[in-house]
Amino acid sequence: MNTKQIQDLLLLQIDNTWKRTNAHGVNLEKSLVPPQRITIFEQTVSNGKVIEKPVDVWLLLKEEPSHDIGYRIVAKPDGNMFGLVHEDLNAEPKWFFCGWYKDFMTAFKEM
Repeated sequence: MNTKQIQDLLLLQIDNTWKRTNAHGVNLEKSLVPPQRITIFEQTVSNGKVIEKPVDVWLLLKEEPSHDIGYRIVAKPDGNMFGLVHEDLNAEPKWFFCGWYKDFMTAFKEM
C-alpha cells in the first residue's frame, strides 16, 4: 500500500467514530499522524532465546502527538493488521512491540 491507500483504509475504519476516546484518553482527531514508514522489532522466544525480527510498518497514531513517548498504533505494510508499540527509553531496540489486531479501532480500544 502507498500513503494514500493506507490513509483511505484508516479513514474507512474510523468511519463516524471521530469523537471516541480510549482508556488513556486519546483523542483520534488530535493523535493521528500523517502515515509514515518506521521499523519496529517483533520479539519472540524460541528454545529459551529471544529472537528479534525487524518489521517495516506504517505509523498512524501517537498517544502523545507532541512527544516521543507513549503508545503508537502501526499497520502492516499491506494494511491487513494493526498493532500497538510502545517506546522503551531504556532499551534497544527503541520500540517494544505489544501485539497485532485485526483492525485499527480494536488496536485503539486496547491501547
